Amino acid sequence: MGADPGTYALVLECPKRQTVQIGRWREIETEPGYYVYVGSAFGPGGVRARVARHFRTAKSNHWHIDYLRAHLTPLGVWVSHAPVRLEHRWAGRLEAAEGFISLPGFGCSDCRCNAHLFQTHTGQGLERLLGDDQTELVWWPFTDEPFLFPSPVPSCSAAQTSQQFLLPTGP
Repeated sequence: MGADPGTYALVLECPKRQTVQIGRWREIETEPGYYVYVGSAFGPGGVRARVARHFRTAKSNHWHIDYLRAHLTPLGVWVSHAPVRLEHRWAGRLEAAEGFISLPGFGCSDCRCNAHLFQTHTGQGLERLLGDDQTELVWWPFTDEPFLFPSPVPSCSAAQTSQQFLLPTGP
């Protein structure tokens, strides 16, 4: 993963129901399943720096996702290095998608989206929801040494009808 700007969808797993205090904002009740957080990184360090920060456990909490991340297990991240911010488009698609439940107000205090965090039990078709013919998505799995490997897991075109959630369907 390079230091180029782009948009990402962080995929986290929640093993159990729990109450999490999100800074001074509010408490949320998590449910077992998966959570998808969409964001973008167009500043210094690009997507690599932002996503690496999300994966670190030793950090000060700044964003809503920082508070939640401490209670969930990171699985990986879908990344697009398209030169435009796609996070609002992705949030809208997930908001409208069957099987994805938004957490209103989460991660979107600087925009008009309803939410940037979505809960799902199966996550079927996430790659298809995020991508389109012009958007190349790459899946980066979480490892103990995130993003130090030379190349990502190959991903299929998002235009294909992928039914996979956590892993791409293949080259």
